[in-house]
Amino acid sequence: MGMPWWVLAFRLSGLGFYIALCTVGGIVGGVLVDRALGTKVIFLLVGLILGCASAFYGTYKMVSPLLISNGSDGPPSGRDG
Repeated sequence: MGMPWWVLAFRLSGLGFYIALCTVGGIVGGVLVDRALGTKVIFLLVGLILGCASAFYGTYKMVSPLLISNGSDGPPSGRDG
């Protein structure tokens, strides 16, 4: 039997924060390196690409076990059990 819908909701609620943190962290890191080296936008773009890639990979790693464990249950019916 799968986990209750509210447990799944709590696990998935942090994904938006994770994606934002990875993306903004890559951008801020790229801007800081650009300022330190005196370059224009090279490391900003590199940071953005790395941040988005790590957000995608981390999201995949967090969501895939949940999809496998709840795959045969179908959508939640609104009932607890």
